[in-house]
Amino acid sequence: MALLSSYRVLDQNIEELVEEEQLFSLFYSSQAVEKLAGQKDTKVENFISFYTRDGRLYSVDGNINWRMQIWQDVIFDSNKLGTQIFGVGYSEKIPAMNKFERAGRDGLNENVHNFLFNIYARGGVVQIILFTVFYFYLYVLNGREKNYNNLIWFAIPIFIISFFDTSMENAHFPFLFYFFTSYFLIYNKDLS
Repeated sequence: MALLSSYRVLDQNIEELVEEEQLFSLFYSSQAVEKLAGQKDTKVENFISFYTRDGRLYSVDGNINWRMQIWQDVIFDSNKLGTQIFGVGYSEKIPAMNKFERAGRDGLNENVHNFLFNIYARGGVVQIILFTVFYFYLYVLNGREKNYNNLIWFAIPIFIISFFDTSMENAHFPFLFYFFTSYFLIYNKDLS
């Protein structure tokens, strides 16, 4: 399989190689892999796996890079469509997720894998401000009055996870998160 994918990356037509009986000799000699290694320049000047090219930020890690491209497209699309203030709303797909390769196997993926970018894309700067004020009040102001340090330490890891995953974009995780937070606030329990 690795050799076949090497031929594909090299833009070699496998049917022509079979007709010319070159494919099987290449299978045993590993010429395709050597040719591919010589052709591809994989050295990139980066800082902690990040680099820039053509005004965009990239990562040498494919998983991080995939997410970063979506997040940048959310911002670029927002600027292009003029939806920075109020977002695109909830009745349509986020424009950055209209690309075929981001739609998932069933074509229904709408998650940008970062709940802040999702909030921004859907409701713009207005909704980001509302959510920021809500969380600031809930965890900082309210927590300072009643010493909810443990609640803050509970929320920080969840927010970090939600910056890189779809946890706050599905149905059950936010329900459990807000249920636990409200239970803690109502009954004034200390988590220690």
